[in-house]
Amino acid sequence: MLRFQLACAERGACLPFLAYARIGVSVPAPSCGIDGNVRAGAAVPAPAVRPGERATAVLVAAGLHMTASVTCLERGGPGEIVFVRGREGRIFRARVAGPGKVEAMLP
Repeated sequence: MLRFQLACAERGACLPFLAYARIGVSVPAPSCGIDGNVRAGAAVPAPAVRPGERATAVLVAAGLHMTASVTCLERGGPGEIVFVRGREGRIFRARVAGPGKVEAMLP
């Protein structure tokens, strides 16, 4: 089963939600996406982070720049929101910035 997380471009503009799709179920592929760039049969890019992998979380707030080592709990590509766990066991959301790098999101 595939899981997609859809989020709003601006905070508070809408509610983020998850959509699930069964693998192997015949569903017609879209000819284009919202931006018009998605084509039927287009290759899906490899995730930048995977569950269990270590990553560097960056938090920039009020002129402060902090980094921490975290464990990814979900797979995700650049721009996607995933859950990560800090060394102290705290779980929080982060936006994938690239391979092995996420940006911590304030609650």
